[in-house]
Amino acid sequence: MAKAKGAAVERADVYQRVYRTKDGVPVSARVQDNMDRMTALLNDQGIRLEGEIDNGILWSKDDAYAQVIGRPERPGRVRGVGFGITPSGRSGTNYSQSTSTMSSTRAHQRMSELETSHEELKEQLAQSREELAKHREEVAHSEARHREELAQSEARHQAELAELKTSMKSYFVELSQEFRNIYSSQDRNANSTERNCES
Repeated sequence: MAKAKGAAVERADVYQRVYRTKDGVPVSARVQDNMDRMTALLNDQGIRLEGEIDNGILWSKDDAYAQVIGRPERPGRVRGVGFGITPSGRSGTNYSQSTSTMSSTRAHQRMSELETSHEELKEQLAQSREELAKHREEVAHSEARHREELAQSEARHQAELAELKTSMKSYFVELSQEFRNIYSSQDRNANSTERNCES
């Protein structure tokens, strides 16, 4: 039946298949009512069981069949499945449980992804801080080198200025001496001329 349907079947599917005539009509009004209630549960409340086709007939203690028929299972058999099957032998998972499991799995995956992303961000932040510290060190070293170069340049400038002052002082001394020599020579010549004139 499962292979013909192309999907796993549960007890409600078997019930609706077995309790019909060859023409497909429910065998009684009570059976028709049971079928309608099972169909409503499967379609409206999303409690259809999920499983592999090869799992055979799926069941659970609160599946559509159990909710409609209502009697507890007897030891050694499961209604709608047959003898030799205990209530813990072959069970399916309803849609809501499956969805919850999938959501939980996705949540764990998402949490794992967030933790991985958090660790990556921490590593990137640590690397950025390390690069910033290195950059600050390079800037401080560059500033210190620049200040040292400025000090050396200022010292050279002061030395050159002192040397220039000394040279200019020497030049003015020499120039002053030359002027004195010129004036002295002129005075001697003037005196000599006067004495010649008197003679």
